[in-house]
Amino acid sequence: MHTALSIALSALLAHAAHAAST
Repeated sequence: MHTALSIALSALLAHAAHAAST
């Protein structure tokens, strides 16, 4: 998997987790 895509997925998951916990 491309690094940029991996970073994008990680950022998306982090944002989703933060939004869900807020």
